[in-house]
Amino acid sequence: MLFELLSRWSEENAVPTPDASCFESTAECAVLLGVLADLQKQLVAPFREDYAEAVKAARRRLAPSWDSPDLRG
Repeated sequence: MLFELLSRWSEENAVPTPDASCFESTAECAVLLGVLADLQKQLVAPFREDYAEAVKAARRRLAPSWDSPDLRG
């Protein structure tokens, strides 16, 4: 899920991303992009044919574990 989230945030598209007020420093953005780069090197799932379905299944499985609209709960 983290890979999927960071990928969406870093791509050129219309998906909303956290704005500057979410971060105390651009260093935090650099760290997130570094994590994404490390995940890209290690993960094989994003290259599987059934990746989109695996993401959907993970969302369905994890959704009941969090019922708040943000990270603060």
